[in-house]
Amino acid sequence: TPSGIVTIKFIYNPVSSNSNNNVAIENLIEADNAWNEDWSHYAGRGRHEFYANNRESYEYSIDDAIAGHKYVFHLQTPYGMEDVSLTGYETNPTSIRANERTKVKVTAPASGTAIIYINEVGAPTPSPEQTNTPTPTAVPNYTITWLNDDNSTIDTTTVAYGEVPTHGDPSKTETDEFTYTFTGWTPSVVAATEDATYTATYSSEVNKYTIKFVDEDGTELQSSEVAYGATPAYTGETPTKEGDAQYTYTFSGWKLGETVYGLEDTLPTVTGDTTYTATYGSTVNEYTITFVDENGTTVLQSGKVAYDETPAYNGTTPTKAATDKYTYEFSGWKLGETVYGLEDTLPTVTGDT
Repeated sequence: TPSGIVTIKFIYNPVSSNSNNNVAIENLIEADNAWNEDWSHYAGRGRHEFYANNRESYEYSIDDAIAGHKYVFHLQTPYGMEDVSLTGYETNPTSIRANERTKVKVTAPASGTAIIYINEVGAPTPSPEQTNTPTPTAVPNYTITWLNDDNSTIDTTTVAYGEVPTHGDPSKTETDEFTYTFTGWTPSVVAATEDATYTATYSSEVNKYTIKFVDEDGTELQSSEVAYGATPAYTGETPTKEGDAQYTYTFSGWKLGETVYGLEDTLPTVTGDTTYTATYGSTVNEYTITFVDENGTTVLQSGKVAYDETPAYNGTTPTKAATDKYTYEFSGWKLGETVYGLEDTLPTVTGDT
């Protein structure tokens, strides 16, 4: 879309204004065979107008009817048209053969008026024609609005026509589940030709948390990173706890806070760093309590009795055969050097006895 008029003005500057010097430049300007103008002598002047940004450049051809003349091409641009460029023979004197074209290319991305002097070598450098260089049309500014992906406004900036707006990378607050990384703007940022709005886009990555399983005494059994929303699992060896005289311990599950998860229960999904503690069930140990006769070999009763329970003999009252001198009557039980009479309570169980 045309954005403004560019005027390229040509001024021919010979060594002498004497019309008898036979200096003539014909078909001085030609733009893709679409426009041309002929002059001769220093009075020759012309201008060509076209739309800025309508194409990359225009290429002009210069003919000289007289061979051997050398020329320097000089570009004068007003403020605001610094991007106008001239390629060809703008600095070194160039000899133009008769009826042979020398090309000069002009690139003008901004609107306004630029002057190209065609100076024959030896001619005085002309004074810039400031009065003939109109003030360029003001370049319009546009408002660029930058939005986050929730449509909240991050910032508004102003940029001139044709400039590509830029903005620093925004951020998006992470959640328990996701961490966000800025990936760009939608739509794609382009050179400004009107007010525009760009919205930030982000990629998301599921957060991972540290899940620990520790023994009852705090010893770490397993530690791993588990994604938010996933179900943690203990994959190590089954925890154990050493028993004592009274109890035998068996691993029974995991405790989190005040909640205990049994071996058949599913642990809750991950929402943050978590530590599970092993729990154990206890079983009271039982011991073998044996009652034997005085000879120490005849077993009168034997059975299992739980730790700390009081054993009791439930069999037939033991007897001992009488002799000519004595008659014997059962009087109690002996443990080590201690004798427990029939009215005494036997000690509670602490082991096999």
